[in-house]
Amino acid sequence: HYDRSGRVVSGGPARVVKSRYREDVFANNHTSVFGSFWCPKTSRWGYKCCGQFVKGSWCVANAAGGGGGGAEDEWSMQAMMERARKAAEEQRHISEEAAAAGGER
Repeated sequence: HYDRSGRVVSGGPARVVKSRYREDVFANNHTSVFGSFWCPKTSRWGYKCCGQFVKGSWCVANAAGGGGGGAEDEWSMQAMMERARKAAEEQRHISEEAAAAGGER
């Protein structure tokens, strides 16, 4: 309830709402919000932390724990394919060794 001058009489102090939206909440591993980066060449908005233009995408700059992205990034496509190739090669060696051990009996 309020008095004639607009002061709160009962019900406690009025709550001050800062914003209608949640603040300082970053999605998908980003460290900045969408719209924090503007590219004048393409006239598009994006994320400042990784430079991506797709809203809701996963941050590639922070995927490896703060890396800067690029070819040296441990989560780049080339690095993942190299790890898969090494794992397949190792599995092939294990299978060959098992076959050789089975044939010696």
